[in-house]
Amino acid sequence: MDRAIEQTEALIAKQQRIKTGLMQDLLTRGIDEDGNLRSEETHEFKDSPLGRIPVEWDVVSIGECCDILDRYRIPVNSEERDDRLGGVPYYGANGLQGYIDDYLFDEPLILVAEDGGRFDEFATRPIAYRIYGKSWVNNHAHVLRARDGFHQDAVFYTLEHKDIQQFIVGGTRAKLNQIALRAILIALPKHHDEQVAIAERIQSADVVIADSNVILAKLDRLKTGLMQDLLTGERRVTPLLNEPQEAVA
Repeated sequence: MDRAIEQTEALIAKQQRIKTGLMQDLLTRGIDEDGNLRSEETHEFKDSPLGRIPVEWDVVSIGECCDILDRYRIPVNSEERDDRLGGVPYYGANGLQGYIDDYLFDEPLILVAEDGGRFDEFATRPIAYRIYGKSWVNNHAHVLRARDGFHQDAVFYTLEHKDIQQFIVGGTRAKLNQIALRAILIALPKHHDEQVAIAERIQSADVVIADSNVILAKLDRLKTGLMQDLLTGERRVTPLLNEPQEAVA
């Protein structure tokens, strides 16, 4: 069982590396009208504040491409949440914090940590994540909705592993204030169809990783149950010990 878990973890790590390489290509080169990655040998590129990008792309700020819905956030402390248990996900800086009995939002959104985020671990841990349906968000995460003309998932993927440390302020607790958030620049295709195509290709890699994580979780549960059986005597291994053994010289 341990070997199966180790092999699955190695597979997930490989899939993550594949996704990282895919994102590096898609979010800097894009996809041409034939569905192929662009290159400077075959397509025209231009200089931008974010480096070389296809001429069909623009650099925009988060303030230009997203509505920021922070004014609708409401923090609820853990004691109050204990008295208001329900089925609505309650989100904070780094993801799900618990559940509550009511909701503030009911739509797909992008959350980016305001304070307490893992900004210095952007390469291996996401600084942004997506939520869907009914949700409650506290005041430790910025709430973003892509504006018309910008594909929400494409915007999300530009932020998921972005290095924004230059925008972070504060000492012991790193903080991304709203003014700094609005100033963050991202590069996106001008045409919505290309934004969709890029997002769908990265999403396909996410699906593969998610499936592997489901398998890993099942293996972990199986191992836990097996250990419970074997280490408490509920399942006996004595018959195995009584089998003839090969002589050892």
